Amino acid sequence: MFKGFLSSILDKLLVRGGYIKYPVKLAKCCDISFVFDYLIFPIICVYYNQVTKTSNLFGILTKTLYFSIPMGIIEHFFEKRTSLISFHKGWNSFISFLAVTITFLISRAFIAIIRKAPNKPVPEN
Repeated sequence: MFKGFLSSILDKLLVRGGYIKYPVKLAKCCDISFVFDYLIFPIICVYYNQVTKTSNLFGILTKTLYFSIPMGIIEHFFEKRTSLISFHKGWNSFISFLAVTITFLISRAFIAIIRKAPNKPVPEN
């Protein structure tokens, strides 16, 4: 859920700012990429967090690139060859790649904090 909220908030800010547009919309009420923000990206992020669960910092950074580079290439293809997404105001595929990479790292940090939190049993009444 955290990843879905994070990516949809960032997406909404970029759409409102005019940096990204989605000419083909799932529903008229949604000006964000609903399928990507709430389905594809969170599922990939769950897998990413499982893959990096026992990694050191170098491993986390390397594996982040294993996930974000293919996503950046696919997004670049969609932007250039389809009408699913279009970039404006200086936004480009490289900036989008950096944003995806950073959101992976933010999500990984959030999950690391959750994993380190003490597990206290709930008292029974």
